[in-house]
Amino acid sequence: AFAAEPPEVPALAPTAPLHHASHSALASYRACPYRFLLERGFGLAAPEEIVEEFRRLDHGQAVHECLRRLLEPGGEGIACLRRGDRAAALAWLREAADAEFGRAAAGLPQRRLWEETFLAAAPAIVEWEIARLTAWEPRALEREFRLSLAELHAWLTAAAADAGDPPPPLAAEAARIELKGKVDRVDRSRRDADCLAVIDYKTGSRVPKQRDIERGDEPQLVLYAVAVECGRLAG
Repeated sequence: AFAAEPPEVPALAPTAPLHHASHSALASYRACPYRFLLERGFGLAAPEEIVEEFRRLDHGQAVHECLRRLLEPGGEGIACLRRGDRAAALAWLREAADAEFGRAAAGLPQRRLWEETFLAAAPAIVEWEIARLTAWEPRALEREFRLSLAELHAWLTAAAADAGDPPPPLAAEAARIELKGKVDRVDRSRRDADCLAVIDYKTGSRVPKQRDIERGDEPQLVLYAVAVECGRLAG
């Protein structure tokens, strides 16, 4: 009976055009292009659950904001660091943490645990920042960027010119896609004004290995560095 039935006609649903992507989207594509197509192209990703708790994402955002406030140009936090006043810098960072974690978590019980975890690392953060200020100066904090694939392709072509191994041609429909993200921090060397360091804070995920970054297996920092070099940071 089933063999006698006419074959089903496949429904051809067009995929949603891709206009923007982040480094996490690129990582998803590299891990499984087919899953990326289903989730981003056909909108088949599982809906996010609304969880009323202090999550790792909230923790990371609070930490980022504390560090931004500590290093903000002209602020009291960085003034304490420049003076080498560890006690004042630590007290200032504690006040910033109390304000930021309270804003993010209010009365949630996890809030105090995450805040105490951050404050346990605060003395080491202050020591590291004081030492770093002798050779580096923070120049950009929490800056968003947009970098088209066409710009990235041009950068790769120029970088590979000496090696004689240019990247493959970029399809016309891909050139319009923009990569976007937020760079946590960019420092400038006090010894060489043309030397910049891109810093990405890690509050829960693993720290990438240097060899993986150099081989391009960790695209996040590479993408951020290219955005900085191309002058694509907002502001």
